[in-house]
Amino acid sequence: MDEQELRRAVFFTRVHRKPIQKIYTFGETEFIYHIVSPENAQTIIRKGKLTCDKPLIITAETIKDTFGGFDISAIELVEKKYPELFKQLRGLGYQVRNQLISIETVDETQEIIIDRIKNKINENDSRTAILSAPDNLWMFAVLRLTADLIRKSSNENMRDLEERGFFKTTEERINEEIEFLFSEAQTNKAYIKELADRLQEYGLFEKYEDRFFKLVKH
Repeated sequence: MDEQELRRAVFFTRVHRKPIQKIYTFGETEFIYHIVSPENAQTIIRKGKLTCDKPLIITAETIKDTFGGFDISAIELVEKKYPELFKQLRGLGYQVRNQLISIETVDETQEIIIDRIKNKINENDSRTAILSAPDNLWMFAVLRLTADLIRKSSNENMRDLEERGFFKTTEERINEEIEFLFSEAQTNKAYIKELADRLQEYGLFEKYEDRFFKLVKH
């Protein structure tokens, strides 16, 4: 697509109905789209489906896979020196599949077709979009719709996952677990054995040895 064609795509693509539903954080989401394209005295109607898988989580650990051809020790050094950089790089990856369901050509105007589709859609339908675009640029309209869905969903998806601790590194999760067991063991001695087992399992007993025996004596 050259610069002039890109300008045409941006200028002539119109959104007549937006989906209200956002992409689910923990499951698959389906959206239906209708794209109406005027062509001479006729109108081409395309109906399709977008299937969005649940977002892929990119953590501070998995982000290392982004840096191909780099020495792992150099990456780890940068991670230790600039931890905020790796936190900023974490995020979500989206996988969206497009399926064209039907295509038909009718002898009616674009405006009539758009109104008819709107009237057929249940007002409670939160997953259907209606767009218009030049016939040779209809796929651009689908991509624009996809980008808009991701853009409006990403903040909520990130928030859902952060609240459930999905972006924490293995080290952060282990530290939280150890601190929780220390806290519980102070009031319930039954947790001391589990704490000891976890410290041994994670190879952290030496690090917490003084604190552990101080807890046992009390």
